[in-house]
Amino acid sequence: MRHGTLLVDELPEPAASSLREHGVVGVEPFIVGGELIAFTARSTWIIRYDRFMRMPVEDLEASPETPAKHFADCQWRGLRIAYWAVTDTNEQRIWLCPLAGPSRGIGVITGIVTDIVEVD
Repeated sequence: MRHGTLLVDELPEPAASSLREHGVVGVEPFIVGGELIAFTARSTWIIRYDRFMRMPVEDLEASPETPAKHFADCQWRGLRIAYWAVTDTNEQRIWLCPLAGPSRGIGVITGIVTDIVEVD
């Protein structure tokens, strides 16, 4: 892990337990300059400095006539801070802490990130 990485055991509960359930061993905060698009097996995440949105793959593959099954997912949520999350198998996830709730609360943890696109 890199310098500046927080070990999960150093984080308060319930965040530490939630992250451990996903195999996360450490997190490192990062700041989004423009827009970051992260791809996982089941979702596409759009992350900006102040907000994020999850678009499930099944919604992306739906025809225009088909209403989004998880339409509530396809909405912007306020973002307090974002962390790169490293798993015990050295895979990358992203831990997103929304504006609502404690600063290091449970938050939202993505699936394993398979690709990233940065848009300025």
